Amino acid sequence: MPSLCTEGQDSVGGSPLLEASIGRHLFWRLGGLVCLFAVELTVFTVCFDTGNLIRHTGFTGWFAENAARLLEAVIAGISAFLALQILNGVRGRGRAPGVISRIQDRLWIFVCHVAVVACMAVTATALFKNQVTELQSDLLLLVALAFGICAILTAALAFWPGRLWLAMLRTSGGRWKWGVAVGCLVYPVHTFVERLWYFGADLNLWAVAACLRLFLDGVFTQSTDQVIGTSSFSVSIGKQCSGIEGAGLIFVFGALYLWVFRHKWRFPHALVILPIGMAIMLLLNVLRIALLILIGNAGAPKVALGGFHSQAGWIAFNAVAIGLMWIFPRISCLRKDGSRINSDENSSKNPTAAYLVPFLTILAAAMLSKAVASRFEWLYALRLVTAGIALWWYRSYYRGFAFGRASFGVAIGIVVFAVWMILDGTSGPHDDYAMASWLAGFTPGARIAWIVLRITAAVVIVPVAEELAFRGFLLRRTMSPNFESVTLRRSFYVSAFLISSLAFGVLHGGQWIAGTAAGGFYALAFIWRGRLWDAIVAHASTNALIAVWVIAGGNWHLW
Repeated sequence: MPSLCTEGQDSVGGSPLLEASIGRHLFWRLGGLVCLFAVELTVFTVCFDTGNLIRHTGFTGWFAENAARLLEAVIAGISAFLALQILNGVRGRGRAPGVISRIQDRLWIFVCHVAVVACMAVTATALFKNQVTELQSDLLLLVALAFGICAILTAALAFWPGRLWLAMLRTSGGRWKWGVAVGCLVYPVHTFVERLWYFGADLNLWAVAACLRLFLDGVFTQSTDQVIGTSSFSVSIGKQCSGIEGAGLIFVFGALYLWVFRHKWRFPHALVILPIGMAIMLLLNVLRIALLILIGNAGAPKVALGGFHSQAGWIAFNAVAIGLMWIFPRISCLRKDGSRINSDENSSKNPTAAYLVPFLTILAAAMLSKAVASRFEWLYALRLVTAGIALWWYRSYYRGFAFGRASFGVAIGIVVFAVWMILDGTSGPHDDYAMASWLAGFTPGARIAWIVLRITAAVVIVPVAEELAFRGFLLRRTMSPNFESVTLRRSFYVSAFLISSLAFGVLHGGQWIAGTAAGGFYALAFIWRGRLWDAIVAHASTNALIAVWVIAGGNWHLW
């Protein structure tokens, strides 16, 4: 049987145990723990809406009104404390002895965690029934919270021994106080951001109106409802469309980018990246809304409110993020060595680029094709062309891959197809008529061409690009910065497995559960014999079977 990790049993005493744990072991074990909590929290928030408890008085009603803020405060405080601990461990301070045991040795604790979560779910189900009295609701809520605390403790102990948690707390040097401070700041910061959001919405409304008046006559605004447009087409700008959210995402991205490559930047000079990126994002948001109204006013409201509205924001974010990474490293005064980026750093012979660029071109092509469509993605073939060009460009990197018999990969692909169909069958009725009606409006030749190109992309190009990114790169990169040196054969880190699988699931949106399960099977296909080819074949087999299922049974929602 394959082992679930390669960490083994570390000794206590003279070894720099906490250095290893706070570094590599702590980071990836905590990564797996965070993924587990994220999945469970998502399931509970989907199944149980605390808004339904506001009708209660007393403790239950108070909790329902403040649950979101309390959760934000707890997550922020714990995240701040752990971040400080990790950074402290990386710098070499706060060493302490402990034990890093194998995941298999702590499996019984994880089983206890699953049992506690099940008890919490049963209690929450009883709590959300309408028949309970106020006293019963308060008691059930207290029991559910107690189970929740036990679930957190058992999950924490399953991923990391109690002795090491205690050692980390003893050597924290008062950093827990910073965590408490961050948690207490959540409410005032949240209130400030909300006010900033409304201010940004008003400013955004004014800027969009000024931009539109350069091209259109009769532009009107209504500040109370944030409505702007013309007599033929108008929109209401929600606070989430004010641009503050996009600017915040760019700030977070820029901060992470500066931190990861901090050894290359000259500080504080490099911090100029953050306000410039945020300002560009705010400007692009104004142009996005103005262009949306221009498209709708020109007679294409379905395109404006359909594809363009949903994709333009992400296109702008990706454009700004890529622009930051491409332009600023070429400014010598921002680099620590004072030189421009050298040819090796910008070379096409880049292993990371060879694994990620094909997938990134698919994302870019998908955004563009959806932005110019109302509901039907008639430019789907753009993914095939762009990713095919990227794979051809980096073809020299793929010549060293180990190939072989495809039977193992095909078997995994069949299993994933079966799991996908089972989960799809439990998700309720689907609309299979929208795409069918669009295809029916095509000429026979155009309809056949679109289906052939769709199948070719799904079976040939997409599996290669996605497996290069999620299994070839992400799975191994979470185990070592030098990911190409990682040789997988029946051994891996659980956290790396969970992170790559969950990221693959998130890519599939509403089908994230099926996507996460599929990502896990494809990772196992890669790990079992250490060949990415097996994962690619498995992925291609699943997509081929889905294509047959779609065409033979008219299950168009799967596309």
